[in-house]
Amino acid sequence: MADHFSLSVFNFVEVNSADNEMEVVINRMDSPGCHGYILTKTELCRAKRVGEDVISMDNLTLCPYFYHDSSHVRCCLPVVMGGQVGAIFSFLVTKAEWNHKKNDLVIIKKYLIETAPVFASLRLLELSQQQAMHDALTGCYNRRFMDEYLEQCQLENERASRMLGFIMVDMDYFKMVNDDFRHPAGDKVLQDLADILRKIVRKSDIVVRYGGEEFLVMLLDVNNKEITYNIAEKIRKNVEQTEFILPSGRKIKKTISLGVADYPYHTDSLQKAIDFADLALYAAKENGRNRMEVFNKKMLVEAEGDTGA
Repeated sequence: MADHFSLSVFNFVEVNSADNEMEVVINRMDSPGCHGYILTKTELCRAKRVGEDVISMDNLTLCPYFYHDSSHVRCCLPVVMGGQVGAIFSFLVTKAEWNHKKNDLVIIKKYLIETAPVFASLRLLELSQQQAMHDALTGCYNRRFMDEYLEQCQLENERASRMLGFIMVDMDYFKMVNDDFRHPAGDKVLQDLADILRKIVRKSDIVVRYGGEEFLVMLLDVNNKEITYNIAEKIRKNVEQTEFILPSGRKIKKTISLGVADYPYHTDSLQKAIDFADLALYAAKENGRNRMEVFNKKMLVEAEGDTGA
């Protein structure tokens, strides 16, 4: 837009009608543009609601949710995708510029109509890629993501010398939930466990559904190994204190076992760090469950001995 129509102050907002939300995907404005709460209530957006251009030149309060001043003209143009408003293109110009810029509206709208299918296809492709990398039940990353991410992460960490923490989490006696309360109950418990993990770790950290009732938490840029241990213990206590509410309304208590390993403290390989966390998890199960174990070399020797036997 900046190149084609000499617009320097604009944004492009994607509309998700199913979730009643909007997301700013391109922002070339000093201010946020719209008030924040309009992004979670699409019916407040006049351009989206009426499907028509909204221009503030003759009526500053035509849309009260947009940040602008009386020296500028704000123009919001709905972009129709698949028969409904799928995006909003907004731009600001000074009143002095408006007389010239309004003559470009027809061309701008034609440009938006022609590019909308391309944009929709790109967003659909992005969504498909995101879905392929996420577990459908819990919304966590899946093993496919982890396998692809790990190689890239290994190279980055060899250059940056960062410390990473790995926590392997497994729910104790999870099979009993499915056996006693059926699979929808088990699914709900796993979803709630995933929520607990995401709430405790930082947004920059990674939570992976590693398989079945097993989750992997990858802590990025930890200052020391004690941080990993403390977070693992915090997760354990949080789960132990949680009442899991089943679809039937019944409440149950569950516990988890956890295994911990740190990179590069325990190994200089990220994959081995995951394997070592898994060995520590196995030790936690063997030592009574509802506990956290930290990897040590004795676990590796015992595991190799079991394999040799």
